[in-house]
Order: sequence, then structure tokens, then C-alpha cells
Amino acid sequence: AHTGPMEVSKSVYGFRKKSRADGRLIELLELDAPMSPHAYHTCGVWIEPPPALRDDLERRNRNYARGALHALEHVLVALSPLVVACEGDEFACQCTRRRGDAHAERIVLYERRKGGLGLAELLLPLLRTLVAAAEARLRTCSCATGCPGCILLAGCGEYSDGLDNQGALEVAQ
Repeated sequence: AHTGPMEVSKSVYGFRKKSRADGRLIELLELDAPMSPHAYHTCGVWIEPPPALRDDLERRNRNYARGALHALEHVLVALSPLVVACEGDEFACQCTRRRGDAHAERIVLYERRKGGLGLAELLLPLLRTLVAAAEARLRTCSCATGCPGCILLAGCGEYSDGLDNQGALEVAQ
């Protein structure tokens, strides 16, 4: 695991067209060109899981980056106040993983405040404890595919779409 400065860049690549009546997804639409990104510098922590873990999950048709890693990031963000004195919204994660993203196969948590508050540095030595808490949460949740008690996180840039709670549990172990 690592900690350090990072630049967070958020861009809009497209949008979802949904039914007003029932919220059903009608269409995913890509923009011709992404909007100019909003970028800022902050601090974060990241873990680089071994490629063998990715290979194993993908061999079993599990979505490694967008499914398992992203789901685990959600649990880590949600449980971060258990190990660091912070609010539940102080950390965020990499929601969108697009082709060519250099960080797509990393678990990334970053401080939401511009410049950071030093929380990432406090989190680094407690990361094993946080991952163990995440594993326990995933293992003991009685849902089948993910719920607000385990992997669903309000404010997710991908609307918590495609998450894999069992894959997240395997990565956490």
C-alpha cells in the first residue's frame, strides 16, 4: 500500500437517459467529446493487488476492476471512520474505470478536500485493519448481490452499477 499526493480529475463522458415513471434505464449516451475535466490536488492511498488475483477472477467471468475493486472501495470508504477520526464523506474512490485508465486495477481512496487534510497518511498504517473490517462486513451481509449495508454507496459516479460483492470479498481476503 502507498500514500501520497494525487490529482483527482472528474470528467463527464456521457449520461444516462432514464424513465421518469419508474427510473428504468432507457439508454446510455456518450458525448462526442468529454467535457473539460474538473481537477484538483489532494492526498490518497492506493493498493496494487497482484495480477494473479485479477486473472483468477476474470477466468471465472467476474468483473475485476469495475465490479470487485470498485465494490471493495465503496466498503472501505463507508467504513473509514472506524479507523480514522473523520466523517463518512471525507474519502472518495475511483468510480469510473475507462479503457486506458492507468489506475483501473488499483484500489484508490482519496481525500475529497482540495489539498487534503492528512487523513490519507493517518489511514495508511491502519489499512489492514480497515480491509479486515471490510471483509467482515462483506462476509456477514445476508444480501445476495449488494445492498446499502455492504457495497452500495450514495453519490457513486457510476450509480453503484456493476458492483460485485462476492468479488470484493475475494479481493479483501
